[in-house]
Amino acid sequence: MDRVPATWAKRAWPSLMSLGNWVKNFLDRLTQLEEWMNNPSEMPKVVWLPGLSSPQSFLTAICQVTAQRNQWELAEEVDSPPRDGAYIYGLSLQGASFDVESSQIVKSKPKEMFSQMPVIHVRAITKERANVGGIFHCPVYKCCDRGPTWYFNAQLKTHSPPARWTLAGVALIGETA
Repeated sequence: MDRVPATWAKRAWPSLMSLGNWVKNFLDRLTQLEEWMNNPSEMPKVVWLPGLSSPQSFLTAICQVTAQRNQWELAEEVDSPPRDGAYIYGLSLQGASFDVESSQIVKSKPKEMFSQMPVIHVRAITKERANVGGIFHCPVYKCCDRGPTWYFNAQLKTHSPPARWTLAGVALIGETA
């Protein structure tokens, strides 16, 4: 009864939402796109990543713009946090918590399945700068279904060995409802 009609789901993005939440999500996506259309030559201050129909294309564009600005070869870059790039929001951490004060992932709080992430700064950097210690390469997925909804790997700071988070199945999820 409260399910997205199959004909809509077939033409839309992967989602596990109820019909009511799906319609609200659709309207939020439309609002974001309309705001961007009003000023297409400027990057929005913050981008709701789960609200994009093709987040991979958006992230590729960040890589291309950064490569052009820095005169890098595209094959030499990867995605990574702060400085150039774009701010994104709307992701939740599953399997761990995010400590805002230390800006790193930590053990989950009791009975907390998801930890809301703050605004994240995404940018492209060279591979050499990406391979540093104290970083967990966290998979980012569209929804809890994971597998086919993978976007990219985000670099999150950690004092624990990264393997701890891999074994715990830690991931960033765009759609949790």
